[in-house]
Amino acid sequence: MKLQELNTNRTTVFSREAQTGIHQPLKRTNFRAFLVSILVSLSTITLANFSNRDWLVLHTVGAVVAATGMCVYAWSMVKMCSQLSAAGLESKPTSLIIISALGSFAYFLCAAASGASMFLCPNRADFFLVPFRAQWTSQQPGYWWHVLAAASEYVLVCNFGLVLLCLANRMKTFKSWRLIRFSV
Repeated sequence: MKLQELNTNRTTVFSREAQTGIHQPLKRTNFRAFLVSILVSLSTITLANFSNRDWLVLHTVGAVVAATGMCVYAWSMVKMCSQLSAAGLESKPTSLIIISALGSFAYFLCAAASGASMFLCPNRADFFLVPFRAQWTSQQPGYWWHVLAAASEYVLVCNFGLVLLCLANRMKTFKSWRLIRFSV
């Protein structure tokens, strides 16, 4: 969508030299973000369809790929919006930067806390058993790290929704939607 907006505005906003200077990097970033969004969708489907009770490894791979993709997508959008801001088409993406930074922090916190909870678990083999994790009490070592990992995972997932809302708000400012032709 962002690239379509640029295609519509570029003849009136940019000179011919400036068009090729900003258009190609935006096109590359847009295509990479598109590929990442497909990867996030497929990994989220994998995460949702393979429960950690029966398919722990596949569920975990889906979760890691989805979380990584969410962070990459958010920073790709920050890059695109910053380039559009530098060209004078949009405002600076301050809220998008803050939300992306919060999501990245939650991602690394989740990874670190998960590792700590697994390391502190009295028997590491028990960590991979659902009954143990479901009945893990606060008196056992690693429990609070496990809770912190779960909380930061939820922050990351909710944060991705905020990224999409920020992008929707930016798209709302585009006035020439009727000029865009979508082709398949």
